[in-house]
Amino acid sequence: MSFFTRSTGIVGIIAVAAASAEAMIVVPDAPPPGGKVVITSCAVAFALKSSGSSSTNAGMFNTQNRSEVTVTKVYELAGFDTTSFQRIADAMCGGAPATLTAAGYEVVTAGVSDHYAWKDMQERGKASPEERKIGDTEYRIYAPTGQKLVDMEVVGGMAAARLFWGETTLGSLFSAQPVNILYTVDFAAIEADNRRSRVADQNTARVAASVNLTVGARVISYDASEDNVRCNPLGASRQAREQPYCALRKNEVRQQGTYSTNDSTSRRYPEAVVSVVEQSLGVGGVAMGAANALALMSGGRRRQLERFTVTVDPAKYEEAAKAGAAGILTDAMRWINEPETRPQTGRRRR
Repeated sequence: MSFFTRSTGIVGIIAVAAASAEAMIVVPDAPPPGGKVVITSCAVAFALKSSGSSSTNAGMFNTQNRSEVTVTKVYELAGFDTTSFQRIADAMCGGAPATLTAAGYEVVTAGVSDHYAWKDMQERGKASPEERKIGDTEYRIYAPTGQKLVDMEVVGGMAAARLFWGETTLGSLFSAQPVNILYTVDFAAIEADNRRSRVADQNTARVAASVNLTVGARVISYDASEDNVRCNPLGASRQAREQPYCALRKNEVRQQGTYSTNDSTSRRYPEAVVSVVEQSLGVGGVAMGAANALALMSGGRRRQLERFTVTVDPAKYEEAAKAGAAGILTDAMRWINEPETRPQTGRRRR
């Protein structure tokens, strides 16, 4: 065998070996830029009725016989089958994983619903839906189908602490940021001039309303890694020792990771509102008018009540709710994880 033949054979062997080695090399996938997250809670609060009230009042040192006025405006949702709320809530919460994935996060889902912390949260949650008044707005709040409401602010009471532990435990043991979502779907934002001083007179009673379909959210997400979390066994039984619960070392970590807004101008959908109609008070209104006249004569209080129905287009209402949820969740996570992108005014709270 010539040197050339031997060399060619050696080169061939080297080439085959190199190809085999290359085939064995596994390049790991790059971690997602946003990191790992686990959705521990999601619910949607649909506004049914919004109201606002304002009154004139005499100051502490006013001795005049004044005729005071109270103005109240009430806006109620109309033209919508509220049995559709569950379907919309399922779509809004069900779309959250895809939204977070598109934003660069790895959403952990495998094994979450089977985890003891998740099951404990569901056991201690409230039945869905729940009607709740938040501020001057009456909401009906829905969890996804088959789940309970496990949002701490919705549940409240002693159960909230255990829900907090469950949320942090899921984040810690899955090495992911917990994500807690509460969407709001409003149709009227009401501003009322209320008394600002107990000393000075308040001589005006003004209630103004802006009628738009508005999608808001309160999103909480935070770092549940070992630096921020302490995990301890719960109870004395062997089973409990094998199922640790975790809590934040400092609760400020959770508070700092809170994004809350219900009035983002980019999440308003006026085209979903068909009409705003003032309702006649009928006989009750006449009686109220007579009582007001007597109150004025005696220097008493006159009460002015205005009721409106806000009719929405069902298809546009549903479309806007879904679109708004996706957009605002992306904004919220950026706000929480990229402090440099936050507006100078800071977070907005209800």
